[in-house]
Amino acid sequence: ACPTLSSIARQMTDGQQFILGEFGNDGRPSVAWHVDPFGHSYVTGGLWSQVGFDAFAMHRINYRELNQRKLDKNLEFVWKGSSSLGEDGYIWVHLLDSAYRAPSQIFFFGGSQASYIQTDPRLPSYPVNYVELAESFISDTRTKSSWFRHEHILIPFGADFAHQNAYESMNQMDKLIKYVNSNATYNATMIYSTLAEYVSVVNALNLSWNLETNDFYPYADMAHSWWTGYFTSRPQLKQYVRSRENVLRPAEQCVFNETEIMNNITYLRHALDSAQHHDAVSGTATQNTTNDYMYMLQQGTLKVIPFTEQVAPYFLKKGSNIPTLVRDESLISSLTSDNVLVVVLYNSLGWNVTEVIEVPSNVSNIVVFDALGQQVLSQVNPVAPYAQSFDAAPSQFVVLFLAQLPPLSFTTYFIALRNDSRLAKTYRVRDVPSHSIGNGYYTLNFTTNPQTNGMFLSGLYNYDADMYFALNNTWLQYMPTGGTYSDGLQVGCLNVYMRLFFLFVELPTNLLLAQNSGAYVFRPAQDNRYTLSSSQESEMTMNNLMFRTWIAPGSSLAFLVATHGESQYNDTFIATVCGYSLEMNQFEYRYYRIDNQSWAQNPSFDFLVLNLNASQQSVHFRPAQSTVAYLFFFIFYFLFYVKKKKYIYIYIY
Repeated sequence: ACPTLSSIARQMTDGQQFILGEFGNDGRPSVAWHVDPFGHSYVTGGLWSQVGFDAFAMHRINYRELNQRKLDKNLEFVWKGSSSLGEDGYIWVHLLDSAYRAPSQIFFFGGSQASYIQTDPRLPSYPVNYVELAESFISDTRTKSSWFRHEHILIPFGADFAHQNAYESMNQMDKLIKYVNSNATYNATMIYSTLAEYVSVVNALNLSWNLETNDFYPYADMAHSWWTGYFTSRPQLKQYVRSRENVLRPAEQCVFNETEIMNNITYLRHALDSAQHHDAVSGTATQNTTNDYMYMLQQGTLKVIPFTEQVAPYFLKKGSNIPTLVRDESLISSLTSDNVLVVVLYNSLGWNVTEVIEVPSNVSNIVVFDALGQQVLSQVNPVAPYAQSFDAAPSQFVVLFLAQLPPLSFTTYFIALRNDSRLAKTYRVRDVPSHSIGNGYYTLNFTTNPQTNGMFLSGLYNYDADMYFALNNTWLQYMPTGGTYSDGLQVGCLNVYMRLFFLFVELPTNLLLAQNSGAYVFRPAQDNRYTLSSSQESEMTMNNLMFRTWIAPGSSLAFLVATHGESQYNDTFIATVCGYSLEMNQFEYRYYRIDNQSWAQNPSFDFLVLNLNASQQSVHFRPAQSTVAYLFFFIFYFLFYVKKKKYIYIYIY
């Protein structure tokens, strides 16, 4: 969701070049894997196919979809990653069935969750457990085998920070493999493998696969846990990564074969490559790590900019006259009636670009000309005092002008102090009390604030409904949850229940508590939904509900209803408004299941009330509407007897 196409291509190019230089063509990888990015675009499949990968393994898709794919034995398929490449955009995909970390039985990596295997009965302090580990591991593997269409099961053997003591983890795995392979009753074989070897074995089965074109966005790992917070986390880092690409591209296009310059460009390339990590440009790294990313990008910038300042003038020279270019926006303050400021813009793209150029200034009487001496449409805006404090060199104004940039070329503009003879016609906001724009379907109305002279959106007219909606602009900051999708009182009750539950069953807390709203997950503490009571009945249930705002007597009302649910499908129940009372300030509604089944979700719905008699509509939502969270614990015991021989692949990474 965060990297650009050019940054992905650059990182993949640098990585492949490194492998080619260190290991030769025999080291070229034939498979790829994304086990920790937070969602996947279908374009990824097309890109990896074009890179030359034969297969792609990934993790982190919506938990409901993952469960359904297990039931359908559809964890492996062919991904169509392009609408125009045809079969050249196809790639075979393997979805990790549970997680990218090793199962608990083979978590031989140390730490609080570490497992170990003991085969020596002469150590009484550490009881022999290899039989128990093997039995549990094989049982879980047989369960996994029911999710696939063949007998080969891929088991990850790794985790974050795993194999720091590789001898210890491999030595323990050797013991388990030796015992399982020597026990004929398991009817299974364990071998070390790579993803490429697994893909080769499965490909040899010559099976037919589903062809899919879907995205895997947005990602959710549990209820109310949508991983969309990282779309906006650490926006300064995101902006800096994007802008460093703009610094790098002209340097690469103007480069000469000189070692020092190439090394400087390579430094910035590698800094940008590192910043594409799934915890980097996403904004989910720790502050110290983020500081390191910013530092490397800054150092790369300082290495590259002097080169472009030296080379670019040669493309602008006229005869023997080579101009001097300096990246210094403060030069605009040195303008006088006897000189002009030359602004050189470079379009590194292969197509025409129209761009609004911003230049900070401490003078407002500015005029802009193009290379032919024609005046260019420009605007000077004052900078708010509070915004000036964010700039290293504060400016009182910002000059904006529209630049037309041909592909792969330099374009020159001139900024000068204006006089009456060159003064363009200008308009001030306060001269326009209101303004409307529309396309035949909607009209947006804007109104001027007489105190600030600012223009804001004030209303929307819907032609189809023949209704006007009054709008109000408000800045809000959402309140995040403390870990569960409920209010503080319910969190407290949940914690008490958890402590009582732990007296009987020991479970890790991350199985019971949702992740906090933050850099990864966007989860507000409250919402505007009414939550219905769970029911085992399928008949209609009648309820009364107060209006969220006062409705004037004599109003003729219409209701818009949107249903929501915990399950994958929101249309398994219907909510209908049956009547309303303006005197009692309430309305009556019914809801019922449409499939005559018991409730399998926590249903809720939104009401939007419209007054058909009013020419204007104001929409208000009560701010404190909480969703009730339900927690259920189900313990199932499954015993699988599989007579066919199973192959367990241990995937090391």
